[in-house]
Amino acid sequence: MDRRLGFGIFLMEKPSNGGSTPSGPVMKEGKIVDKFSLNGKDGKKYEIIFRYPKKTDVKAALKMINYIRSGAEYLELRRMETLKSEKKWLFGMLEEMRKRKALTLFVEVNKELVGDSAVWPFGMDASTHVAEFGIALKEEFTELGIGTRLAKKVIQLAKKETDYKIDRKSTRLNSSHIPLSRMPSSA
Repeated sequence: MDRRLGFGIFLMEKPSNGGSTPSGPVMKEGKIVDKFSLNGKDGKKYEIIFRYPKKTDVKAALKMINYIRSGAEYLELRRMETLKSEKKWLFGMLEEMRKRKALTLFVEVNKELVGDSAVWPFGMDASTHVAEFGIALKEEFTELGIGTRLAKKVIQLAKKETDYKIDRKSTRLNSSHIPLSRMPSSA
């Protein structure tokens, strides 16, 4: 499931309270979960939408992730996705969301897909208590507060819509862990 440019690791655990977390899917494909406007670096006003993905997003998601990857600083991240691989990723993520094992939000700016963020089970850990966090955003929409707001929204929704409880947040940059101290505990 890893296709993001940067990633962090959230240490999570399944609730041990015997089911006080609601069961069943909460996510609705395409549902808008946040909408706001801001002025971009170019001074133009932009309408920003955070929403759940839908199956029909495959081509737009492919275009977005390959555009972002083309500018990646890390060579190993420059591998481009294909329509087949992106469809497999998107449909797999939607299935994991239905099972409450993952959460993904897409970012639209003026109706164009420009980024996404996700929480999904950590693939190298056999236990159920570790998940990964990723965020990808086109360069022209960075440093505007969109990524921070997106990360907070993903964490907030992951607490409600997955079977995980966020225990600790950290991020990994160049293989060293840095606490996300700016992320409020209410996020």
